[in-house]
Amino acid sequence: MLLHISNRIISRVIRGKTLATKLLTATTMSTTTTNQFFSSSAEKIIDGSNTNGDDIAHCDVVQGPSLLRTPAVRPHPSLLFLPGLRSLPFWTSETSPRRIAYNDPAVTKAVKYLESHVDIIREEYLRVSPSMLSDYDGLQDHVQTHSSSSGSDSGSGSGSGGSNRNSDSKDDKNDTNSSQLHEGKWDWYTYMSKGNIQGHFVLKFPETSRIINEGFRGMTNNYQLFEGTPFGFVFFSSLGPGAKIASHNAPTNLRLRIHLPIVVPSSSRSSSSSEKDNNDDDDDDSINNETGLPYCGIRVGTSIRSYYQNNNNNNALVLDDAFDHEVWNDTTNPPSTRVVLLVDIWHPDIKQIEKETIVDMFQTAKKAGLWKR
Repeated sequence: MLLHISNRIISRVIRGKTLATKLLTATTMSTTTTNQFFSSSAEKIIDGSNTNGDDIAHCDVVQGPSLLRTPAVRPHPSLLFLPGLRSLPFWTSETSPRRIAYNDPAVTKAVKYLESHVDIIREEYLRVSPSMLSDYDGLQDHVQTHSSSSGSDSGSGSGSGGSNRNSDSKDDKNDTNSSQLHEGKWDWYTYMSKGNIQGHFVLKFPETSRIINEGFRGMTNNYQLFEGTPFGFVFFSSLGPGAKIASHNAPTNLRLRIHLPIVVPSSSRSSSSSEKDNNDDDDDDSINNETGLPYCGIRVGTSIRSYYQNNNNNNALVLDDAFDHEVWNDTTNPPSTRVVLLVDIWHPDIKQIEKETIVDMFQTAKKAGLWKR
């Protein structure tokens, strides 16, 4: 089941929310439950109004197969799709100076803001994380289905403690087609889980919490944090040596995901592309000669990037995880953990009135017990 939000539903002018709210609750239901829900709701849909006479918005529900699969690299989220949004696998370039796709002001501001505070965030992480346990298991339902990966990291988890994890997603927990997506050690410390701020993180990481709060939340920041939806996450993501997250897609194209490197394995700290241009040595210690891939890297679509931790701090990656993507940490000499601060933000093409309507839809589903915290 894919919910296709048409220009009639969220058309830059939202007229009413009653039926649109009901329709979007299906994003957190199983396919069977969704079909029953729409069957029972269909009689209530009247052209332009509901049974109470309220003006309503409209939604296109497209039931699979709903998208043409082609060899071309395209975003294909597993649950919820809003057409007309600009899309690229990575929104950050590898060139020097580093550029943001489309010179987008909102994404540029978010990246520069995080990078300007990375030293404070890193110091707090290194100081606090050794005394904490990962909240990977406590907050999420980590089960991956063959067709969707609704909340996986596009990168990895957080923290230093915990056991090996062997599954990855946050939805479809009872799906009989579930499979193991992730191998190795993957731990988290979570600021926002399923759109909800986590109080224990705020208490343990007050500086990081303040930075995120002041830079991404509220009217002054255009409510940029992907908050209030079951697909919004912010967490320290720690991927142990030898760990991998297999190829998967996000549940929606409503968000972009930022990876801010906090700890990068030493074998991946070789010069970034801009520094290589000024280096006569052709050797690159960040590349695994056996695979030809970075020891510690991420693939989105057909683009592959390494994680860097350089003095200039221009190391953040911005990706659209609605594209097929995977992550790995193959460092062995020495074996090292990779940590990023992962931050989900609204896609910059989504207007404020659309954000409010989408959040209202999900909050209604939450009140109905269809989306659990």
